Amino acid sequence: MGRAADSIIDRLREHIAAQTDALNANDLQRFSVSDTAFHLTLADGAGNGLLLQQLTVIHDKIRLTRGREYTVPNWLKYSIIPSTSTRTC
Repeated sequence: MGRAADSIIDRLREHIAAQTDALNANDLQRFSVSDTAFHLTLADGAGNGLLLQQLTVIHDKIRLTRGREYTVPNWLKYSIIPSTSTRTC
């Protein structure tokens, strides 16, 4: 298995930047959209159609529960901080 295409890595970086911007602006909806886009891009870059299909279904379900998360103070910061320390592209 080789390295991901530069175009995929660039898109992942853009999604991470968008997530960070949304976090800083406390824009919950924009964060959610960017988070979904990041994970679907990751699956797309893996070239695994089944993974992409399953993640699409999972993210549809996540979108339904995100409304409840929005009521928990600082949930957005807690959801991204652990992930950013391990993400490298």
